[in-house]
Amino acid sequence: MNNLLPVATDVINTVLHDQNFWSSLAQLIKITKPLVDAIRNLESHETSLADCMLEFIRRACAMTHLTLDDDEDIGFWLHAKAVFNQ
Repeated sequence: MNNLLPVATDVINTVLHDQNFWSSLAQLIKITKPLVDAIRNLESHETSLADCMLEFIRRACAMTHLTLDDDEDIGFWLHAKAVFNQ
């Protein structure tokens, strides 16, 4: 409609009716925020490889200080940390 693709019914149902959707989304944002911040800080034509490595070290340090809240999914948390560590 209006040059936009329709949203699939299962996506609509997930967003509207899945009790865990919004808390899972908040957890995803919390975990990926340090990486998004790093990308924002490094978006420059004058960024060197050293700048990238220093930013990566800063973000790795920031991620070690993230805490798991009671309502968050520990499986996702551990998976995200394992992927980042690789």
